[in-house]
Amino acid sequence: MTLFSTHLGYRTLALAAAFALPGLAQAQQAPPAALSSFVAKAKAQGLSAGDVTNVLVTNSYLDPSTGITHTYLQQRVNGLAVFNATGAVHTDKSGKVIFAAQDFVVNASAKAADATPALTPAQAVVAASVSLGLPRPVGLRTVVEARPADGLVFNNGGISEENIPVRLMYTRRDNQLVLVWEVAIAQLDQQHYWSARIDAQTGVLVDKNDYVVNEVTTFRQQQLHAEASRQQALAFATTEAKAKATKQVQQVQQTAVANSLTVVPVPNENPLIAGRSTVLLSSANPLYSPVGWQVAQPGTPANFFADSYSLLSSGKYLTRGNNVAAYDDNVTITSGNGNLSSTTNSPDGTSSLTFDYPFDQPKGPRDANNLSAGITNLFYWNNMLHDVMMAHGFNEVSANFQYKNLTVDAQGNK
Repeated sequence: MTLFSTHLGYRTLALAAAFALPGLAQAQQAPPAALSSFVAKAKAQGLSAGDVTNVLVTNSYLDPSTGITHTYLQQRVNGLAVFNATGAVHTDKSGKVIFAAQDFVVNASAKAADATPALTPAQAVVAASVSLGLPRPVGLRTVVEARPADGLVFNNGGISEENIPVRLMYTRRDNQLVLVWEVAIAQLDQQHYWSARIDAQTGVLVDKNDYVVNEVTTFRQQQLHAEASRQQALAFATTEAKAKATKQVQQVQQTAVANSLTVVPVPNENPLIAGRSTVLLSSANPLYSPVGWQVAQPGTPANFFADSYSLLSSGKYLTRGNNVAAYDDNVTITSGNGNLSSTTNSPDGTSSLTFDYPFDQPKGPRDANNLSAGITNLFYWNNMLHDVMMAHGFNEVSANFQYKNLTVDAQGNK
């Protein structure tokens, strides 16, 4: 239920954001015995009582498949969270601690600056936009009021794809704790999703993280790597296996089948190793993808997605569904002043849901058919990743970020 986008040439995977988006802090309940054990172990590791007092429980849940309760913590000083000062404690059915770890700041109170900011939250948003080289926000206003320590939310100010959460906290710098405003801005061109920490006294950028990961790998490098992998695989194959592999390499297009995807199937790494094959959309695990992978599949509730997301109103059937939205977010410069424009094209499987496109590697990634084949492959692999990871515990209760879901447990879209 995580959303993925592709950028051919620069392959963009907006996944890290799924697990760390700042927003309204919400304390949760944790087993008292787990917290007591964590505090005792932390003190034994050199932390003071003050360092582990009033910790924030960011998540705590029971994994029914193992009986283990996972509790995740964040250090607080002066009632404010400390960025990346986290801890975890895991207990079995009897409450016994199986494992505990922490990265808290030692003697945090003595290292913490005064907790009163000079900058307002709105000024912090402006400072962040300037530091990140973005336009200043226009028409900025608060849409969710809250205590600075818990986080408040502004509208997008014309500079972000989403509303802008702002939270007062501490962060480490030169063995001290600096008071900062954490500001999250998802750039309109989809190339960066910034988490910036702005000095709450001076407005200077202290540090930043980008939730979007850009894999700067050229298509030629991918070709060379794929060829090396193929040669390695063939070196260990029998003569008969070599002939079969060569035939599969050449077989890049198969007979189209309704309700299917033509992809490099799990567990193969690339089409040079084992070719492509047809995978039915019904391959979705019904337990973890109850409405299937593609939004138009039978069983999807009416109006499950807004038309702007699924584009069903336009008669198109795209590589988009409950788990994944796979599309080309290719960025181009559209004017002399350097303005950027991004596309969000997805392959159209038509009403038969046949996502079958020829793939000719020498033509490169911008060839229309290669692009559709690549996006279809991305759609398949991310759906498989979703189902497999969910089977191993990455579900709603464990904070699986979701855009849309069929239960009330998800933590996404706060």
